[in-house]
Amino acid sequence: MPMFAGDAASVRRSTRFHSQRPPGEILLRLQHVLSAELGAHCRLQHDQFKIVATLQQPTGQTLSCTAQVFTVAPGLYLVDWRRGQGDLPAHHRLYHEVRTRVSDLLPPGSEERTPPVDMATVRTPESASARSRR
Repeated sequence: MPMFAGDAASVRRSTRFHSQRPPGEILLRLQHVLSAELGAHCRLQHDQFKIVATLQQPTGQTLSCTAQVFTVAPGLYLVDWRRGQGDLPAHHRLYHEVRTRVSDLLPPGSEERTPPVDMATVRTPESASARSRR
């Protein structure tokens, strides 16, 4: 629990950004950046549109994070980045490094902060396509 109201944003466990690129492309790009460029071990879960990454820091600390893609609207996807094991400053640096490297996936002019999204209204791309086939 944050000590002060202003600290609430600095201790949150997830960060989000949006993209108009297909979910498969987003996941493959995140996997490439995390594994090939940053040396993380990645486990891709295609059925959940999720990637789980573990990265060994030079200090010996292990960082883990999860990125999952959700459909907000047709052609608009939300990437939910959650931190797992590891300290907050290291995760903050990792997130910003990854986000910088995948900046071409972001819509032009997108700002650093994505507006709040009601998670009750989003769904994985698979569930959205299943509904459209009905």
